[in-house]
This record gives sequence, structure tokens and C-alpha cells, in this order.
Amino acid sequence: MAATTALVSNRLSINNALKAKKEVIATLLPAGVDPQRFMQIAYQCIANNPDLMDCSPESIIMAVSQGAQLGLSFDKVLGQGFIIPYGKKAEFMIGYRGLIQLAYRSERIVKIYSEIVHDKDEFEIVDGTEQRIVHRRRFDIDRANEDEWKGAYAVAVTREGVTFSVFLTASDIMSRKLRSKSAKAAYSPWKSDPAEMWKKCPIRALSKVLPLSAETEPAIRAAIEDEYRDAGVEMPSAPELPPGAIEVEPATAAAVEEKRAEITVIWTNDRLAYVPMMPAALVEQRQLKDYSKWNDTKGVKRWELPAECVNEFAEWATNQGWTVKEQKAVREPGE
Repeated sequence: MAATTALVSNRLSINNALKAKKEVIATLLPAGVDPQRFMQIAYQCIANNPDLMDCSPESIIMAVSQGAQLGLSFDKVLGQGFIIPYGKKAEFMIGYRGLIQLAYRSERIVKIYSEIVHDKDEFEIVDGTEQRIVHRRRFDIDRANEDEWKGAYAVAVTREGVTFSVFLTASDIMSRKLRSKSAKAAYSPWKSDPAEMWKKCPIRALSKVLPLSAETEPAIRAAIEDEYRDAGVEMPSAPELPPGAIEVEPATAAAVEEKRAEITVIWTNDRLAYVPMMPAALVEQRQLKDYSKWNDTKGVKRWELPAECVNEFAEWATNQGWTVKEQKAVREPGE
């Protein structure tokens, strides 16, 4: 009885936490992703996994937020992203279709796919000045038998016509599975969808060797972060450099600042607006306190702006070099 009561209590805590953070999570989503649809699928994903109901609300929010930042759905059919429970902690894990989705979004990748090689398939890798893979699949055999898979490969073609490929043997993939923290989880896709994970291994390896550019950086970063997270190893942080070690010309610095400098002001009602994610560069400036106050009650963390101060704040922030956008909230966070 006590265990049931605790489970119900934690379920309510998770639901309340998701409701309170709904608007903040919506601001993380890329353009074109429906916030309501994204949250509905996230709710369903969590509700369908009893073990997630035992995880801390904070870890659930973190996992959902990580999926939101990449704009990847938790829909099991799409296989773009998963929320995996590890005891009391939930963690986000990207699926192989999620890595493919990120690669296509770059618009530099025009084709990317992964295939499993059966032991009885005709398969050949040609090295040299023109590397290529020859794979002729047989369909008169049981292709679902994992014991007869001898490897998997991934291929990507850029818009310039350059082809990149990676092949992993069954031994390579099994070694990755043994290192994988998710493989030990009860609801691991290694158990429910082994073919998806076999395909993911070469896709993830391939994503890390794609030509680095502003367009492909999200896919490459997602692949690297997923590998560290799956192995249960903390991502290494960049080394701190002494002041003046790297000099940036003012014009270049301004261009970088302008690209990432965007603030969203969300109107709660006619009297109050708020900023869910205030850039640190503005928080450090004393003038910010002239227009807003920090609210950290009921788990809702935000800078609140009285209606009469919004225009003045927007003008001040714009003069600081930030782009200010306004939108209307669907409902008050925490309601």
C-alpha cells in the first residue's frame, strides 16, 4: 500500500513538474516543431513506462529538455529519441533515426542510411582511391535472427557528391553494447529493438567523421554526447585558456554575439510578462534589476517584467545588441 501511495505521489510530482516547465521547454524547441504535440508524446512516453514513474522529476525534466533542444520526438514508432530509467534517474538517449534526422536538417547531407549485413548476404568493401561498399541482400532467409548478423554499415552523401561510410563488425557492435549503460536497463532498446541499435552504432560512428561545419555541427555534437552519455562517462570540458590567449577581432565577436543573442519575452496576461531564459551577459548587468525581478517560487524560475516595463526593457536589451522577440503564453506556468 505504501509503495503504491509513493508511486502515485511521484507520478503527480512528475506531472506537476512537466506542467510547470511546459512553457520553458517550448522555448527550447526548434522552429516548426509543435510544442503541444511534443509534450503530449513526452507525457505518453513517460506514462507507458512504469519505471520512469519512479525517477526523480528533475531528471525527467532534464531528459525531456534535451530531446526538445534537438527537436526529436519520443514517439517509439519514429525511434528518434528515448527516455531511459536508471534507478531513480531518467536520461535521454538519441535513436539512430534521430541522428539521421539531425544530419538531414543540416541540408549539407542529401542521403544517409544504415543497413545490417546478414552472414549469407553478398558483401564487399572496396578500398583505395574510390572507396565503396557492395551489398546484395538475400530475402529468402530469416533476416531477423541476430545470431546471423555479421555487422552493420552506414553511408552518407554530401550535396557536393562526396561519400562517407563506416562498417562495424558484429564484434565491434557487441563491444559497444557491453560498454553501454542503456543495454543493462530493463526498458533498453537493445532488448526491445536490437536491429535499431545495430544500425545506430555505425550511424553514430559516421556522424562523428562528417565534414565539420556550422550546418553539420549539431549532428556531430549529438553523436559525441550520446556516446559519452551511453557509456556513463562525463563529457570532457574545454580547457580554460589564460586571458588574451585568443584574440578575436571586434567585427567577428559582434557577429558571433548577434547570432546567438536572442531573448523571448512571453506575455502571461495584460499585466505581466516573463523571460524564461535570460542571457547571462544581461543578468550580470545591474540595469536588469531596474526592469525585472527574479522569481524562484513553486519551482518556476524566471525574470518577471511588469507590462509597463516591457517596452523599456526591450529597448535597453536591443541597445545591448540582443534581439528581442515577444509571444503569448498558452497558460501561466505552474497552473
